[in-house]
Amino acid sequence: MSHHRYLNRVLGTACWFAATAAVVAVVSPAVGQTAQGGVAQIGAPHMVNLSQLPTTARPFAQRVIPRPRRPVSDSQFAAMKAQAAAQRGPLTVEPVGTAPQLPSAPGRETPGATINFNGDNQSEVACQDVTPGDQALAIGDGSNPILQAVNLCLSVWSPAGARLAGPVTLQSFFGLPSSTFVSDPRALYDWYNHRFIVIMLDTDFASSNNYDIAVSLSDDPTAGYCTYRIPVVFTSNALPDFPRLGQDHTATYPGFATSYPGAIYIASNLFSNTTGSFLYEDWLVIGKSFLYNCAGGSYWVFNNLHNPDGSLAFTSQPANVWSPYEIPRAEFFLESYWNGGNKLVAWAVSNPFGFVSGGPSPELSAIQFNTVNAYTFPPNASQPGAANSIDTNDARISGEVTYNSGYLHAALTSANPSGSSSVVIYKVRPILNRNDDTNCPSTGSFFNACPQITAASVEDETTLGYGGNFAYFGTPQPDVEGNVTTVFNFSGPSCGVCYAGLGYISQRATGGSSFVDDGIFIQQGLAFYNQGRWGDYTAVAPAGVGYLPNGNVAKPGMGFSGMYANSGNCFGAGSGCWGTKFGFNRFTAPTQP
Repeated sequence: MSHHRYLNRVLGTACWFAATAAVVAVVSPAVGQTAQGGVAQIGAPHMVNLSQLPTTARPFAQRVIPRPRRPVSDSQFAAMKAQAAAQRGPLTVEPVGTAPQLPSAPGRETPGATINFNGDNQSEVACQDVTPGDQALAIGDGSNPILQAVNLCLSVWSPAGARLAGPVTLQSFFGLPSSTFVSDPRALYDWYNHRFIVIMLDTDFASSNNYDIAVSLSDDPTAGYCTYRIPVVFTSNALPDFPRLGQDHTATYPGFATSYPGAIYIASNLFSNTTGSFLYEDWLVIGKSFLYNCAGGSYWVFNNLHNPDGSLAFTSQPANVWSPYEIPRAEFFLESYWNGGNKLVAWAVSNPFGFVSGGPSPELSAIQFNTVNAYTFPPNASQPGAANSIDTNDARISGEVTYNSGYLHAALTSANPSGSSSVVIYKVRPILNRNDDTNCPSTGSFFNACPQITAASVEDETTLGYGGNFAYFGTPQPDVEGNVTTVFNFSGPSCGVCYAGLGYISQRATGGSSFVDDGIFIQQGLAFYNQGRWGDYTAVAPAGVGYLPNGNVAKPGMGFSGMYANSGNCFGAGSGCWGTKFGFNRFTAPTQP
């Protein structure tokens, strides 16, 4: 039965599942702390066809999505921001220039964006006049490749910038009532199984707190999806915040006639809805097999995770293992310290589905390691006429972490010696041992299924800074060779065009820890941004084979998107609204440095 015939048969049914769980204890060997975890159940999904959803919604009064929560109070956070604005950070790397340049500027070594178009914006009715426009981006290898989700809407685009579906509200996409509070979309494309994955959160800030997952039925993001609404388990009245999404394609979930290898990994920070205090991180490990078969199944939950220094883990980012040719023996997570430090934490999860067949529980391990430079809590960004007026959040790794050729690529925002902020870009090498012979015996069907992380190190660390101007919310995307393009926001008090814009900069795999230019604006800021609250992350995605206009792409390149300050009237925001921009670039010649 084809996916489309199956969709037509079940479209319109709304079979929401019930989740149950039994708590067990899981030991994290490298951490020395006990992580709570266990098995929960997902039932039948809800089915939806994106092309059949309405593209409008009722207008809302302007709303602001709350800033991502932290382990401190709002007043303490405000005091930290004021202190960051008054002090200097410890980074020692010299700035690359005063600002990104226009694409036509001479001497650009960063490849120019061969695809460049506007995405959804605050004036779209389906986006519901919400601030900010947090980005989610997934780019497939079919004929309709580009999926963009933004608070609170979703669209599909062609490489030429034509909207093929949407914008639709995220509530309608996931089959939720229009009054449901939703936020923080993330998206990936599974290049191995040719499926799109979208997640977000929904909550009533009390007893209903949920993760929402959508997986496409094919490589066409304009067509059918099965969607799941998964309540937080193990902890009542716990609000999930700032979700993150990763994937692999190695482990096989048993028990399905059509078995799709791999898992998706969802992480969030849990806060008490009654006291507002931080509880712990929540990780979901969910098999692609039953998701892609539009069926129910068992998944694993980790929480109460502790770092090797004994502190509670916070805002760990699961990696996107996107290349169909790579088979790491574990899924990796990478974590920075939200309030600054000189260390990162790398986690590994192996044997994710042994519990399904009565075997060992998933293996969890972690290692703490040094960065080259200390990073610190960033000041808010400035723009002409208003110092420190754009929210830069904290020093967490905000955007996607990508696994490529044995390395993890990530970035964070830090204060710098000029009193502004820089983006610190990391290339991290994790090391696994052969196996945990205690959890997975050295003989039998789980032989060598439980490697642990035993070391990690920073292979390259690059600081993207612009003196007294501000770079923030950077996210790097490597290609198959290891070249990297990093997208970031930029604004400042003293340059040619300093309203909040979107830039990108590229590094050759053979270039080491340096930049050869100061980057390119894909979109300069067009107006004073008067809303303060900025997007919490930019988005990246590998992109290429099978869809670019010339049809002759030799290898995937690097796609990216993010917010910029737009002109014009966007509901209640006046001229200080937000827009989004999509871009794609790649290295094409050996003469490029």
